[in-house]
Amino acid sequence: MKNRIKQHEQEESLKVSANVEMLKGTYCNSAFIKHSKDDFILDFIMAESGEGYLVSKVITNPSHAKKILKALQDNIEKYEKAYGEIETD
Repeated sequence: MKNRIKQHEQEESLKVSANVEMLKGTYCNSAFIKHSKDDFILDFIMAESGEGYLVSKVITNPSHAKKILKALQDNIEKYEKAYGEIETD
């Protein structure tokens, strides 16, 4: 499986391996994000009927968190060009 990350007009290829459970993915509909001087912590939550379950936790450094933000912004722009504006509450 190949994971392509585009940053500053450069493209890098990275071979990624994962077990079958990880390949299935996990749905979340809520997240808590917090930070310290050295880390960003993203807790992904599945919330239903007044209860929430932590489904994944990602801890990364500030530089990588900013790269993730830029990649997400780029993908949202591409999505909205293809499918229309995403509405939020």
